[in-house]
Amino acid sequence: MIPLLAENATTIQLKRGQVLAITQDGKVLIENNFDGVSLECEFLRTSSAPPPPIKEGKQVLYIEDAANDAAYVLGVIERYPWEEDIPDRLKLGATQRIDLRCGCASLMMSEDGKVVIKGTEVVSRARGVNKIKGAAVKIN
Repeated sequence: MIPLLAENATTIQLKRGQVLAITQDGKVLIENNFDGVSLECEFLRTSSAPPPPIKEGKQVLYIEDAANDAAYVLGVIERYPWEEDIPDRLKLGATQRIDLRCGCASLMMSEDGKVVIKGTEVVSRARGVNKIKGAAVKIN
């Protein structure tokens, strides 16, 4: 831990602001909520995960370092999602093969069009017609 020197203590401030725009060179233009002053900030990336969506009007937390004439956006301020975010659609893709496994059950799809479903019990249900089509159909 690096101690914060007393002479620098007043030059670094944690602030809250609103995003005005993202510049073409990737800077985030922020308007301070307290005094309305605007400034350009860089974004502080803390992981390899996708960065949060920083859009116009979003509230952000940022650090302003007046001594070095710099500012850094730390993150977007929003409510924490209490439910799991489940997308409306999920698309998986692979060039050779996709394998899904859970315990004794598996689903395998290969590039040649072969689909294999395995499990201790396989149930197929349909509210409408349940079709089984193929050049040949083998049962047992």
